[in-house]
This record gives sequence, structure tokens and C-alpha cells, in this order.
Amino acid sequence: MRGLHAMALHKADDATRDEVCEAITTLEELVRIGRRVFGTSHPNTYLFQKNLVEAKATLARLHAGA
Repeated sequence: MRGLHAMALHKADDATRDEVCEAITTLEELVRIGRRVFGTSHPNTYLFQKNLVEAKATLARLHAGA
């Protein structure tokens, strides 16, 4: 559920910088947990990592537009 929430935060068209930062923090934690619990090749770990990369790209776009 935390992963879905983070994904919704950073993918929203009107996402704020704070919301995207919250998503990044959550996803970084989920990636660490996923690697420890599931391993690096598990689909959940991959999904968390993919969303983390996307959230960081969203943050970069927000900075560029500021």
C-alpha cells in the first residue's frame, strides 16, 4: 500500500515538490526493504526501484520548471 501511495503522489499531474519528496523518501525505504526481504531480482523490488527513478525524474522536472 505504501508503494501505491508513493506512486500516486509522484504521478499526480498537480504533484507538489513536497509530495514528490515524500514519495522519494518512501520509495527509497521500500527499495531497501525489498532488497533485504525479496532480493534484487524480485518483481516488487524492481517496481519500487522503477518508481523511485520516475519520482526522481519528476522532482528534476519540478526543479527545472521553478
